[in-house]
Amino acid sequence: MIMRILFALALLTIWIGCSVACYSAETQLSTGSTQIKMLNGPGNVVSVCISITKTPRQDLYRHSFMWGGDESQPPRWVISEINVVENRQMLVVPLSAYADLGDPRRMILDPLSAGHFKLTILGGDAAGAYKASMQFDQREIVRRRVVSGEFPDDVWEETTYSFNHLDN
Repeated sequence: MIMRILFALALLTIWIGCSVACYSAETQLSTGSTQIKMLNGPGNVVSVCISITKTPRQDLYRHSFMWGGDESQPPRWVISEINVVENRQMLVVPLSAYADLGDPRRMILDPLSAGHFKLTILGGDAAGAYKASMQFDQREIVRRRVVSGEFPDDVWEETTYSFNHLDN
């Protein structure tokens, strides 16, 4: 009898653990900081905060943006920081993952398999529109792909990240 009860409890625990919903989250970006949170599995909370600032007039790289803005004019707004936290652990997001993304407008968080997730940033306007997708594992960004909103099959850029972790 006790074995049946333990077996039933084990099945119930597995069923509850597997049925926790993982939902996408989406929000508009605005100047200053915008935060978004998502449940990515049982008790696994992902939080992303994106800070946006006006492009400095004397910025050394003002005309070097690949995404957002256009050829004759740099973007008006730039991402100054992206902080990603999963279960109170800060994940690695290097400057190269967002430094060339101008005029960001929306961010979307999507769950992937086994605790991995994707952050998508939509930005630019008309011919300068883009979609930047960043895939994360439990420690860091692992891949970034940016595609043109106008010519997604012809104009794109992809980066794969690998980090040296010194776990002392």
